Amino acid sequence: MSLTDRTAQTFTLPDGRTLGFGEWGDAGGRPVLFFHGTPGSRILTAVFDEPARAHGLRLIGVDRPGYGLSDIHEGRSVLDFVGDVGALLESLAIDGFGVMGASGGGPYVLACAHHLAERVQGALVMCGIGPPECWDPALRAALEQSRADPAASEAQLQQAVASVAADRSLIVQSILQNVPSTMKAVAESNPALIEAYIDHTAEAFRHGTAGTTLEQRLIPEPWGFDIADIGVPVAIWCGGQDVLLPHARWMADRIPGATIRVDEEAGHIDGLWLGPELVDLLLERMGAA
Repeated sequence: MSLTDRTAQTFTLPDGRTLGFGEWGDAGGRPVLFFHGTPGSRILTAVFDEPARAHGLRLIGVDRPGYGLSDIHEGRSVLDFVGDVGALLESLAIDGFGVMGASGGGPYVLACAHHLAERVQGALVMCGIGPPECWDPALRAALEQSRADPAASEAQLQQAVASVAADRSLIVQSILQNVPSTMKAVAESNPALIEAYIDHTAEAFRHGTAGTTLEQRLIPEPWGFDIADIGVPVAIWCGGQDVLLPHARWMADRIPGATIRVDEEAGHIDGLWLGPELVDLLLERMGAA
């Protein structure tokens, strides 16, 4: 996709690191932060550009450390990134805001809902990974193996880097082959959504694999807060075919007042085809605030 000054911005954090971010939707609208998955980048925010414009939302996608335009931050925690977010909000003179995120971005959505509760007006977690205490033994074993064999993990990441740099038509074809029948028409008529998904993955590896390697080490660690203490209105969306569905249900049961929507035919990335519906879910929660 063509990046503009608006979608490729940087901010210097108090410790001197660079934080990358971009804006989509209505430039003068109600602020909503967007947190990408693992690996990923701010460019995934583009998937929600149209419904955001329709509802007067200013979407701000943020590159986590080591991804896209953001410098690496070795040894950081989930809550350290909330500090980065707070500094960015201060620089943009934003007080109240909504927050949404997908997959590996889910923990950061809930961290903001917990630690910036007086400013968060509503939150949406899409196909988000849950805290380590809800993991099944198979997922725990897979992630621990990844940490124990960094060379194998790095080889897999390098393969991912190579795949997004290869023939895009093959990636598009692969994505369309796995779209549920109920969402097929939307996927086939919106090639820009697929392009945004590929672009956000490519941008994740702008400076190599360090960001993803860091998050792979970080994911199994405790988040540093209890989701049962969240008082912000939260919505959770997950596909019925997603391996993370048990995480979604577990979190919905423990976050006070949380709502959950499960699209039975959807897999992990099928929120791409449900942009308007997902924005509506967030707006319901922001209205509840």
